[in-house]
Amino acid sequence: MKIQFYGLLILFVLSSCITMQGEQMTLEERSVTQILGKVTTTWTAYNFMNIPPSETAIENKANLELLAAARQQGFTGNVEIKNIRVNSSFHALTVLMFFTNGCFFGNFQKVEASGDVVAYNFAGGAGMINQARLGNVLETVSQTLVERLPENSTIAVLNVSSLNRGDSEYIINELEYRLVNSGKFNIVDRRRLDQIRNELDFQMSGDVSDASAISIGNMLGANIVLTGDVSGAAASQWLNIKALDVRTARIIAMAREQL
Repeated sequence: MKIQFYGLLILFVLSSCITMQGEQMTLEERSVTQILGKVTTTWTAYNFMNIPPSETAIENKANLELLAAARQQGFTGNVEIKNIRVNSSFHALTVLMFFTNGCFFGNFQKVEASGDVVAYNFAGGAGMINQARLGNVLETVSQTLVERLPENSTIAVLNVSSLNRGDSEYIINELEYRLVNSGKFNIVDRRRLDQIRNELDFQMSGDVSDASAISIGNMLGANIVLTGDVSGAAASQWLNIKALDVRTARIIAMAREQL
């Protein structure tokens, strides 16, 4: 019994969870691509003699599996997988193998991977944002919000509606970063916000009504929610952000800058 106990203990240690994040897209890459959506997949991996594969091997495997999953979901044409994230955890097959053979020569792991489906050679037009202007615009918009919103507010940055999910995600991340760095507000944890998004099935780049935004703000314990959109086309595009008071449903601040 002791041998089995220590053997299982070693197996659990060797099969501990591994988290890996691949190289993320740069702002320059985002300017010439369109993020079409997110794809996820799972598979079972076997580590012979408990030797884990290299991060490069894991990322290459994840890329192949995610690309295959993307094809199955209908993503066609010149697409690639970017912003890959991988998590692996202990698999029950390892215990089964131990009790069956009385020894072990490796371990099984359940691997979960996710990534963004990206299209290159995007034709541009209405969905393309002037990246050279975006940094300055976000600085101005953030400063306007910092000056007009009540200090110590709990804020949830819900969504920015646009034709490119990558642009929406970048704008939301930058707004959160700049509001946090002002030291004046509490920002809702992104994991809680992502959970609500998944439960309610809405995208950060899609439209969200004021009523829905307020309802989500209540779920998150926020007293202010930010929503916005990228309007216009080609050389005449605008970033619009508004702040809603969750309790009164009033618009308490707005910022609008040309991209």
